[in-house]
Amino acid sequence: MALFIRFFVVFFGFLFGCLAAGAVLVIATLPAGTLEAPFEQFDWLIMWWAVLTSAAIVSVIAFVPAMIVILIAETFGLRSLFFYALAGGAGGLLYGLTFPAAVATPLDRTVQITLAAGVAAGLVYWLAAGRTAGLWRGNSVQSAEHI
Repeated sequence: MALFIRFFVVFFGFLFGCLAAGAVLVIATLPAGTLEAPFEQFDWLIMWWAVLTSAAIVSVIAFVPAMIVILIAETFGLRSLFFYALAGGAGGLLYGLTFPAAVATPLDRTVQITLAAGVAAGLVYWLAAGRTAGLWRGNSVQSAEHI
């Protein structure tokens, strides 16, 4: 039963992480001055639609690498905030470096935005599911929380 519940926790953690990455991607690419007061001319419905669309794209792109990291973390009971931030950042950096616009210059803004989105996704996943990685197994796994 604990494993069944864990699947749902991991699933929703992954979805929340993708939402965080999508929000970072959308907000970071808004034109300068868009989110300044007054907000009368800003359409929040379009922004939320863009966040959901970008989260869906992130979930498709990041599904396999994220599941590999999650499987490793669940197996070894890795619960460190830094592990998930680094794993998400590495995924975002890898995607940013292979993005066609960023191939010429590695420190382009595209790479910085995808790196930030990956770190945000890793942090939100840690909040939702990573803090309890491996606990469903009981005492059979040693905690690697100090990593």
